[in-house]
Amino acid sequence: MIEGIRKPLVAWVVAALVLIALLFPCKAWADYSEGDYRYTVSGGKATVTEYLGQEASVVVPSKLGGYPVAALGSKAFFGNVQLEEVSLPDTLTSIGYAAFKECSSLQNVVISGTVLEHIGGSAFQDCSALGSISIPESVWMYGQYAFYGMAENSAVYVSTPAQYKHMATDPAYFFDKDLTWVLPLYEVGYDLDIWRTFPDVRSEAINAGGPDKVWYIADGWLDYVTEAGLMGGYATNGWFGPYDNITRGQVAVILYRAACADEPSLVELYGSTTDPAAYAEECAFEDMEAGQYYTAAVNWAKDAGVLTGDAETSFATVRPDDSIARQELCLMLARYVNDGLVPATQLDPAKAEGIKGMNQIASWAKDGVYWAVNNGVIGGVDNGNGTFSMNPAGKTWRSAAAKMFTVVMRDILE
Repeated sequence: MIEGIRKPLVAWVVAALVLIALLFPCKAWADYSEGDYRYTVSGGKATVTEYLGQEASVVVPSKLGGYPVAALGSKAFFGNVQLEEVSLPDTLTSIGYAAFKECSSLQNVVISGTVLEHIGGSAFQDCSALGSISIPESVWMYGQYAFYGMAENSAVYVSTPAQYKHMATDPAYFFDKDLTWVLPLYEVGYDLDIWRTFPDVRSEAINAGGPDKVWYIADGWLDYVTEAGLMGGYATNGWFGPYDNITRGQVAVILYRAACADEPSLVELYGSTTDPAAYAEECAFEDMEAGQYYTAAVNWAKDAGVLTGDAETSFATVRPDDSIARQELCLMLARYVNDGLVPATQLDPAKAEGIKGMNQIASWAKDGVYWAVNNGVIGGVDNGNGTFSMNPAGKTWRSAAAKMFTVVMRDILE
């Protein structure tokens, strides 16, 4: 009788155990904690499941519990608004789904290893302060929306043509911006275009529908002045500032740099425009300051006849910090090319055809402007209605100056 009861009882116990297992499945591996990390271990490798700390700068350890950290699990740092910088270990092979999603203060991600293969979906989604991220060549798999919602003017740097082509297949799968947001770090296959290196220029090109839609990029002006070392980005933010006005002192610096490239001994004679320790201490004009980035250049410009000073002050002042007028820049460039002297110039009517306001040029600037028009250094400003104006007294944009410098240095002098 007992044996008869035992068999159905055993069957009932087994069934109950199976039901419990289905309702409350056991984990395949256990959770562990060490410092600010929770992690699991499988196959002799650790996966970070949660970061518990509140530090702004975090270095994820390469080992937890003696096991190499191979992965960041799903949502490991999700929503951590204190996190500003994270360094990932060289043991990492995978960044899981939404691992850093909504880390809105995250600004810098350092991936030091060469074994990372996978970046999961939404891994860096809505990291709205993240300006850039560099992907090592070992990565071959990316999840959907991996880089959505990063900072404005941000960039994803890739290491191989294969990575670039993979993202090019369907950029909307990875980004909320177009493919110009992806910057190659390699030299073969896709060169890193200069326009991509300036955040403001890159943003303008993206919004315009491509670099060919931005006149100072498409015509090569930006490339030339940058590659020649004549102009660059601002030290504060890396912007080129194409629509900022260029100053008289800045023009002197650019022309001085060009002169020094041909005659390096000028730096020993006049001083530096880049090394504060070697800035010039003497001033050729009353209203300029010693020890400034422009001091050596303005001193040289006076000796070279490129800057003569203001007639109103008996040529004692030069206004180095004032924005330069278009006619003033024409005159400086004409003097630079012609060794400080501007020849009497007759305007070529064909070159000035359709440009309004030629009669507004100051008498002292006419030869310089005529020379610039005849040589293609300057043209009319587009009025937006199909007409063009010389606007000689108007201020000069940095992008317009880039065009003028390029024509002089590349097309006239070379």
